[in-house]
Amino acid sequence: MKEFLEKRWDGKSPLLIAYSGGPDSEALFRAALLWGRAEIHLAHVDHGWREESFKEALFLESEARRLGVPFHLKRLDRRTTEEEARELRLSFFASLREKIPYQAVLMGHHADDLAETALKRLFEGAHLTRLFGMREVSVRKGVPIWRPLLKVPKQAISIRALDDPTNRDPRYLRARMRLSLLPGLEESFGKGVRENLQLLAERSHELDAYLAKRAEKIPVKRGPFGIWIDCEGTERVELRYLLQQIHPLSRDVLETVLDWTSEKKSAEILVKNRKIAANRGHLFFFADKLPQFGEPVRLPSAGSARSGDWDIVVGEGEPSSGWQGLWERGEASVSLPGEGDYWLSLSPPGTRPDDQAPPLLRKICPRILEQKKPVGNFLRPRAGGPGKIVKIFINNNRLKTNGLF
Repeated sequence: MKEFLEKRWDGKSPLLIAYSGGPDSEALFRAALLWGRAEIHLAHVDHGWREESFKEALFLESEARRLGVPFHLKRLDRRTTEEEARELRLSFFASLREKIPYQAVLMGHHADDLAETALKRLFEGAHLTRLFGMREVSVRKGVPIWRPLLKVPKQAISIRALDDPTNRDPRYLRARMRLSLLPGLEESFGKGVRENLQLLAERSHELDAYLAKRAEKIPVKRGPFGIWIDCEGTERVELRYLLQQIHPLSRDVLETVLDWTSEKKSAEILVKNRKIAANRGHLFFFADKLPQFGEPVRLPSAGSARSGDWDIVVGEGEPSSGWQGLWERGEASVSLPGEGDYWLSLSPPGTRPDDQAPPLLRKICPRILEQKKPVGNFLRPRAGGPGKIVKIFINNNRLKTNGLF
């Protein structure tokens, strides 16, 4: 405990202990008092699951007062699930930070909790990088969390404390795992089951950290149309990790999208009203609100015009780099082919594409038409010398929110 805290404590801030009064949090509390350097606060949540729980909370408060330690109590006014209780506890800790400038919340999770979490997530089908569940240092919803005892086995924690019978109530999954599942596995495979599960959690954490570094090297571009990923040369395991960070996908959808990229297929799918498309080894997560082109616009010989979310400028310059620049910067330009009666409009039905742009981008990006025939394509500007240029760009003043992640 001393080694953990002296490595991380800033030397001035209070520390808040998530205090249930059970053996784990009691050991955490007593060790913090023995260390004696930081101001300690206790935060206790009475879930109201048992009639005697409120009396126990008052007893814990009186003990804290006797020791001169500030005690913060919250009583839940309704019965909750285990997951709801975790979220409510976290919200309580976050609210206390407005009154107490604590550096972190200390929790009493130990090595056996780590093993149980790894086993639970394994059976639930979690990805390899999500088996560890807990870290010694983490942040949840802006709340810094420290777990000094995470490498300490439960059997090493021996201290008199309150007994919460819900810890042995088979209605709760954790209790069933602790009382029957893990002992059954140890009976079948030997006493090393918990240690092996702890090791599995640690290796999962290492894999997560490694893939996080690899994912940073994958080209990801964000712009007004959404997120574009260039998957060229990326291993499947690395791309799977990156996609899990960008947008939650079911296992079937995730593997289907990965198949599309490895086979360089062109396909798309709608997931919770968000369009995901693959095109020649690229992946696109389209924004909720895409820029819209309005009515066709007759191009002036010089000057500007507007249609929908797009502004148009005719002047001098050179053509841009095509759809990639349009995706990243929300602007593109193309050479105006000589003099004529030109219009800017969406592609007429039946127009064959002459570019490698994402299909959905072709549908919403205008083209230059002459006598209703396409003569200029912003998604694939043809090479040419300086001359009269038509430039289009998204007016961000009218497109303030685009639903990016």
